[in-house]
Amino acid sequence: MAGLIDPTKSDGKAAPGENLSRGAVNLKAENDDLKAQLADCQNEIQTLHKNLLEKAKQAENTNALKGVEAELDSVRKSLADSNFASTEKTLMLKRYANNIVAPQTEGILHSYHEKVQLMFDAFESILRVKDKQLEDAVNKKEVSSLVQVNELRKEHEEEVAQIYARNRAQLEEVEEQHRQRIAELEKRVLNSNDGADERVNSVKNTLEQERKRATLERENLKLHYEDELNKARINYQDDLQKLKDSLGSGTQDRQRLADTVRTLEEGHNRDLKSLKDELALATKRHDAEIQRIRSQSTAELNKATADLRESEDKRTKLEKELVTLRGDNLLLMNEKKNVERGQNDQLKNSLQQQEHLLAVIGILINDHKNKSPAFDSDIEVLQSIIDDKDYSSFRQRAKDVAYNKNRKDYSKDIGKVDEQKEQESKEFLEFAENMRKKREERMEKLKSLKSDMYNTKKNQN
Repeated sequence: MAGLIDPTKSDGKAAPGENLSRGAVNLKAENDDLKAQLADCQNEIQTLHKNLLEKAKQAENTNALKGVEAELDSVRKSLADSNFASTEKTLMLKRYANNIVAPQTEGILHSYHEKVQLMFDAFESILRVKDKQLEDAVNKKEVSSLVQVNELRKEHEEEVAQIYARNRAQLEEVEEQHRQRIAELEKRVLNSNDGADERVNSVKNTLEQERKRATLERENLKLHYEDELNKARINYQDDLQKLKDSLGSGTQDRQRLADTVRTLEEGHNRDLKSLKDELALATKRHDAEIQRIRSQSTAELNKATADLRESEDKRTKLEKELVTLRGDNLLLMNEKKNVERGQNDQLKNSLQQQEHLLAVIGILINDHKNKSPAFDSDIEVLQSIIDDKDYSSFRQRAKDVAYNKNRKDYSKDIGKVDEQKEQESKEFLEFAENMRKKREERMEKLKSLKSDMYNTKKNQN
């Protein structure tokens, strides 16, 4: 990437064109610092102006009040001695304050405003000339290093595109695994629902067949007993007709016929009672059989309903697991994007800091080559910053990321991916916190160094 030293070079030194880019960065930084200092000076001048105005007003008001009080005391004494009219003395004091004290105060303030404005204009003209010189130098450096900056930017964009393509392929592989698992869960849910529906339909068909069979048996039994009753009724009517026919043979047989009729009626009643008892017993057995079939059907229906409810619970559980997996997949994708975005931002900030640090080092080395003894101690401080182990470790890790070293396999399974991402996120946050602390320390040292450089140049000028 842009800002990293090419590891294929044997000596590890920067290209000659990089010094120009570093000089341009340094001049821009100095220009921004001077602009910020100019703004601070303007604010400080305005603050001092306000404070001086307030102090001048307070001092003048105090002096004026003292003079007026002294004159008022003298007036009071003279009034006590000579009993002059207080109205005339008061008018005289007011005229004195308006005609003498007020013009003197306005003159002092006017002269003070003119002096402050002259000082501010002179300081602003000096800073404007300095700012113009720095802008001209920066423009010259930028024109000479524009081609190299474009090449570095192009190289950086190509490497970023390669890293994005690799991460995109890994992410698509993880998404494909999630889709396969989701499809498998949906298939299991559908199979479970189909099996439960088949069992319920089988129980319903069995109940319907048993109901039809019981109805058919009831109808057959009813027809059988009706036929028996009809036969008994026909036999009784035939016997009765025979008795009626035989009555015409004589009165001697009436008694015998009456006994015969009574006997036949009793036998008919017995047969009829026996048939009724048999019909009641058959009806009772039939009702018991219907009750047994109904209880069995109810038990089977309850069992099928319980199986269906269990299947629904399993399906609901699987659907919840499916939703959880989808949410986990979405969280995994978002976490991956956030981690990659944070890594890219951290890498970008660190590389910008490295460019800035190297630019300052280049300027200091050039000043040292020009035999400037004031920068020896500063160069030693910067050298200690560059030789820092944490900073060197970060640069090596950035090189590994840029040149695709130490790649990690994210495609084994979802559990390993989650565990690995969590561990890497934790390590990266710790690493980023350490780098942030180191960067704050370096920025404090650079700020102090710039302040010393600015004071040294100011003293030399």
